[in-house]
Amino acid sequence: WRRIWLRFERATPWPDGDSPAWVPRVCWLLTALVLVTGALTVRPLRDGDAFEYLLMTESLARHGTPEVRPADAWSLARMDRRLELGLSYGTGVSGYFDDASGAWHSWHFWGYSLLSVPARLALGALGLNGLRAFSLTNVVVLLVALHRVLFARWAEGRWRMAFALLLLTSPVLSFLRWPHGEAMTVAFVTLALVGIF
Repeated sequence: WRRIWLRFERATPWPDGDSPAWVPRVCWLLTALVLVTGALTVRPLRDGDAFEYLLMTESLARHGTPEVRPADAWSLARMDRRLELGLSYGTGVSGYFDDASGAWHSWHFWGYSLLSVPARLALGALGLNGLRAFSLTNVVVLLVALHRVLFARWAEGRWRMAFALLLLTSPVLSFLRWPHGEAMTVAFVTLALVGIF
């Protein structure tokens, strides 16, 4: 403990001198711990187009294409039964169309589902429910944006901390459980704004 404390004491201050360097590090690490724990334990939401995004991610994770195959739907149903989300398979398939060859594809864009494939594969490898992939992806992209806000030299330290607090008290936190692109959009816009300076 003494060694850790001495390291914090010797931490170099930010250039404007208003805050020691360990403050944003500890804030980011605590936030990461809380958000990742929440993503792995709190039940995701199933509203809106969640079924289509989840099924498309399952297809991409299982065979690398957005084409929906029967085994993809069965795999999703098994995960759904364990987590008891209660996805609506009857109305969910209305967001799919069959092409000239008879393959089924979603009307939705595939980028968000593709971004969630690494989380889906990691959760599966760890024996955790893959339906949490979007919550985990949302948390990761938000943490990347928060890291950039706190540690990029785009403003003085106190303004970076203020912007980080604004981000963490915004409604974006309520969207982290939802398999939709809102949290990702907030994170990317934040990265774009911070990158301007």
